[in-house]
Amino acid sequence: MKNLYIIAGRSGSGKTSVVQELCSSCGLKPVKTTTTRPRRFPEEDAYHFISQDEFDIRKDIIAPTKICGSSYGITPEALDAGDIIILDLKGVADMRQSYKGKPIKVIGIHAPLTELEARMLKRGDGRENVNMRLEHDEIKFGMMEDFCDIIVRNMDLTDTVSTVRTYIFQTEYPLAFKHWLLKFSGGLFYEFHAHYLRTCIPSNSEEG
Repeated sequence: MKNLYIIAGRSGSGKTSVVQELCSSCGLKPVKTTTTRPRRFPEEDAYHFISQDEFDIRKDIIAPTKICGSSYGITPEALDAGDIIILDLKGVADMRQSYKGKPIKVIGIHAPLTELEARMLKRGDGRENVNMRLEHDEIKFGMMEDFCDIIVRNMDLTDTVSTVRTYIFQTEYPLAFKHWLLKFSGGLFYEFHAHYLRTCIPSNSEEG
């Protein structure tokens, strides 16, 4: 991929499911985060594991953070090798300031607050934790439209993945995408266009 795609969204928006589907169906490679936490099992390879001393020595780690006493961050080489990563808006800002590699495209994944609440409760999050996440994310993602190149409404995973996949195709291969669109005619084109508009949210949307 010539671009690096960042997926951003509140808790319960479905961003992790979207990334998993894109990696499975499109062959996108997820960026591996570097961490100092111990492996949970010997074969675990979802992260790049290093010692705290190694982490502290590196001055090029992007979006460093601490979670439960362990350090997490992203190395430039991991970003160069991968195609897609999930970050919050602070991570997006850090990336745009510090990463000098591939162009960055930020895709926001959105759902109404009532849907976010229902999804978190369904997956087993406690009521107190859900309320805390909703309140925290209201501040954390309150200006998402200012950070994202596109925001997609995720009410149906298949539709959302299709829209994001189309956006990636459009940004990776703009001329091929234009020629592809020209092949559509009549109702088939309008059906595609209606689907795209139905799942994309204008950057100035105030939907709750």
